[in-house]
Amino acid sequence: MIQATKDVTAKLEMEDFSELQKVSESLLNERTTLVNVEYENTDIQYDVESQYMPPSIYKCMYTLYFTPRPLEGVFRCCAEAKALPWYNKLIGGMDYQCVKTNVLTGVIRDYVKQSGSLWQTNVLSPLLEVTKKYTGDDNVWVEEVERMT
Repeated sequence: MIQATKDVTAKLEMEDFSELQKVSESLLNERTTLVNVEYENTDIQYDVESQYMPPSIYKCMYTLYFTPRPLEGVFRCCAEAKALPWYNKLIGGMDYQCVKTNVLTGVIRDYVKQSGSLWQTNVLSPLLEVTKKYTGDDNVWVEEVERMT
């Protein structure tokens, strides 16, 4: 047993761990940088199909979509109210695969609430009228909505 331990130790001493060390330092620096960013006050945004959103929200959405878990009703459950501000602040520095689904959806839901209305107020009333008028005729409804926007 002692000889086996000495053999393993000798082999480990011969190994070149410089690449592993470089990668681990890089990951540590990246994670440290991500944790030190104040995501609530950051103006960094991605242009995703002309809809600007913070990287943390984009990553939350990506994780929800590509992680194998049922998505039906996922926005009905919410993270603990006391913990959500903390998650909102640090979400960019977390490993998204380890964060619970309800936390990711809670962060997205908070972002949507804070973003305000998705529709301009001057379009809202005509949109409702068009929706009432063309309920059941999807093609005409789409054409009318496209004319408004």
